[in-house]
Amino acid sequence: MMNPTGSIDAALVTPAMAISKTGMCSLDLTTGILDCSADYARILGVPGETLRRDTLADTVARRSHPQDRAGVRECLARAMAGEPGGLYPARIVLPDGNTRVLAFEHGIWPMPDGSKRLIGVVQDVTDRTSNDRSLADQHRQLEHLMNALPGVVFQLRRSADGQFTLPFLSPGTYELIGHPASELSRSPARLLETIAGGDIPALLRSLAFSAESLAPWEWEAEVLRPDGLTCWVRMNAVPVRDVQSSSITWHGFGTDITAAKEAEQALRESERRLQFTQFAVDHVRDSVVFINADGDRLYVNDEGCRMSGYTREELLQSKIWSTFSSFTRERYDEMWRYLKTCGTQTFEAALVTKQGLVRPVDVSVTFIGFGGQEIVFAIARDISARKAAETALRQSEERLRLTQFALDHARDIVSISDRQGDQLYVNNTFCRFTGFSREELGSVKLWEAFHSLNQQRFEALWDDVKRCGTLTFELELRTRSGEEKPLEVIATYLDFGGREAICTISRDLTPRRAAEQEKARMQQQLQETQKLESLGVLAGGIAHDFNNLLTGVLGNASLARDRLPSESDLHGPLRQIERAATRAAELCQQMLAYAGKGRFVVEPVNLSLLVEDTAKLLDLSVARRAKLELQLDPTVPPVLADATQLRQIVMNLVLNAAEAINQPNGLITVSTGPMQVDAPFLAEARVTAELPEGPGVYLEVKDTGAGMTRETLERIFEPFFTTKFTGRGLGLAAVVGIVRSHHGALCVRSEPGHGTTFRLVLAAHDEAAPPASHTPPIFPVKAHNQGRVLVVDDEESVRSVSRQALERMGFTVDLAEDGEAALALLRREPHAYSFILLDYTMPGIDGAQTLREIRGITPDARVVLMSGFPEQQARERLGEHVLSGFIQKPFDLTTLRRKVEELVQGQPPAR
Repeated sequence: MMNPTGSIDAALVTPAMAISKTGMCSLDLTTGILDCSADYARILGVPGETLRRDTLADTVARRSHPQDRAGVRECLARAMAGEPGGLYPARIVLPDGNTRVLAFEHGIWPMPDGSKRLIGVVQDVTDRTSNDRSLADQHRQLEHLMNALPGVVFQLRRSADGQFTLPFLSPGTYELIGHPASELSRSPARLLETIAGGDIPALLRSLAFSAESLAPWEWEAEVLRPDGLTCWVRMNAVPVRDVQSSSITWHGFGTDITAAKEAEQALRESERRLQFTQFAVDHVRDSVVFINADGDRLYVNDEGCRMSGYTREELLQSKIWSTFSSFTRERYDEMWRYLKTCGTQTFEAALVTKQGLVRPVDVSVTFIGFGGQEIVFAIARDISARKAAETALRQSEERLRLTQFALDHARDIVSISDRQGDQLYVNNTFCRFTGFSREELGSVKLWEAFHSLNQQRFEALWDDVKRCGTLTFELELRTRSGEEKPLEVIATYLDFGGREAICTISRDLTPRRAAEQEKARMQQQLQETQKLESLGVLAGGIAHDFNNLLTGVLGNASLARDRLPSESDLHGPLRQIERAATRAAELCQQMLAYAGKGRFVVEPVNLSLLVEDTAKLLDLSVARRAKLELQLDPTVPPVLADATQLRQIVMNLVLNAAEAINQPNGLITVSTGPMQVDAPFLAEARVTAELPEGPGVYLEVKDTGAGMTRETLERIFEPFFTTKFTGRGLGLAAVVGIVRSHHGALCVRSEPGHGTTFRLVLAAHDEAAPPASHTPPIFPVKAHNQGRVLVVDDEESVRSVSRQALERMGFTVDLAEDGEAALALLRREPHAYSFILLDYTMPGIDGAQTLREIRGITPDARVVLMSGFPEQQARERLGEHVLSGFIQKPFDLTTLRRKVEELVQGQPPAR
């Protein structure tokens, strides 16, 4: 459109505007003529005829966005004035209401005739502006995203010559590895230096492989941060090859996997511990079983399979009672309920193997919560060998008694001495013959007891006896009176398990001392065996016999008090006898509890009186180590508890305090008193056991011992954990069990060098224990018309007391010292007795067998069982046989009267 002079040819301007899709306009600045292309009018959204020089500026300005209007007016004003202008964007509102972004641009061009013309161009840049804005928003969002990511976004480039650069690193680099992105971008080698002990050649090999195969690159490394800490980083990237430059660029992301690594390590450690535990459980000598509430076995170890003869699959698919002859579903449900309350139980059971054999097993079951499940953890030990050993021990003991009897009744003097001349044994005849005691004879050498023997001759005789085996010679024995008696001595060489000795048998001496020493040795072995295997049976047996004795004491005291006038001064001493017997009965219950056969008796207990009653025993226990001081509040309210078990807590805590004192002048303070249980105390307590907030009573044991470290304090309640010698460690664990069973709380405070304080808190009971009142006569005197009663007991005192009490109630009483005598009376007169008082434990046939025979003779006989063992245990052993009543030994005669009245009033008399 330009001619050779550089001006615009006017003839070409109009056609150019017609064919251009861009909106164009031409303004003759001399004539003021305005020409616009159709697209110019279309873009502005107005008819072409309305665009005139005098209205163009106003038309465009009115349609401009208010924020752009001033700029549009200024741009158009410069154009109308013939001033050149650059590109100016503005928002224009079209007649249809749409807003478009238009770009205005104009310039001044000379014309061939010497005039000047303004050429203006307008373009609709709405879409392009929107795209540019969207692209800018995307860039901003991407930048925000990279800044917010917990890891790092990176580009790693390897040039054709093998040099590495970092074109891009997101700001998350600093948070991840502690180095700014700018620092690492300037020196990529610095990144390799952060790898803690890493294998750099392996890293480069992995990058080379990814570059060669274009496979995704993944690498894990432990990175050393500037602050000295380390973290694990995983890098994942995708390689892209630049064909022109032969470079490889990895686009990737780095994340912190430290927590995952730690979790993996913890999981491996947990799996390893689990494997060790599994191995240990599978190789223990006891059967270990996990059982649910339905009796299904959840787990059985190898010993359980070996002991029963079943495979693990067979056991897991059967109920627990299917292999125990003494178990039923009902008994299992009862045991489950008991365990949920008490936590643990120990008993003997009969395991029936797959081959039909019956194995006696000792079973210990514990209720636990595991993974949200309620499970019984059972350990069963085959005690067939122990039972056989007990039988053999009883037989051996019988043989020992026979030997002892023979030696005690021998007419000869018997002694045993060792190589050093110590008399290991002398019998009774030896002592009677010499007039010396066994202790005196045992404290002197053999040549000092025999007048004609000295040490040199003794050693010569020893060698002769050892060489010959048996040797006969004469010696003179000196008595206490100084008399010397000649004796014919037969000396025999003996070997007791590698220990050499000589046994001498002299006329007029019996081998009692040898038998007694042998018996002592056997008894020591028996005691050790019983401690390990049957101490519980022994304790239960002693408690049973002692209960029989206490029944006689209580009964006779009650009979004596009942026969006295109410104003007699002897009522007090007799009641003291009854209290002492009752206290002794509690000791029996402790022995039964130790044997696993005790009972839990909950009643109102005054903690101050309980500690005061136990003070003498406590003082004797700690006197050598410390002084015991009591600070007891006599007005404390009672608590509901088992007094025997609370005494065990007091004993354990006081003995524990005594053993913690290792300096002279130590002090142990036992105090009681009321307190208010609140949330801060419960939060501090080591054991809470659902103790509610409100009134409580505390028992505190404080010592001035060495105290405990925090580590020791955390473990003191673990079973078998102890800082003392081996064999201790159950005392505090037992205390925790008792506290939990009483729904109490236990708080412990201790610091090294500042002693330890244990505080037991139980809920206060609303009702006080009933005060002692005048005891009315135990028995109303009745005529002898109540019927006949048969009393069966091997203890004469029990039979005597029962007979006197029943006769005072109006009954005629027959006595039987054992089951056979009772059965003989029943066979003669099967229906003569209103009821039968039957002892459970008797020589010969016991109470259970006697009851079975009674049912065979007279099925409707009313039988009341007497036993020192708990009622539940006795009834379980009786099986399906029904009792008419039960009396716990020891019992006073008030208890006997009430039981008899209940029996007589509840059932018709026997025929």
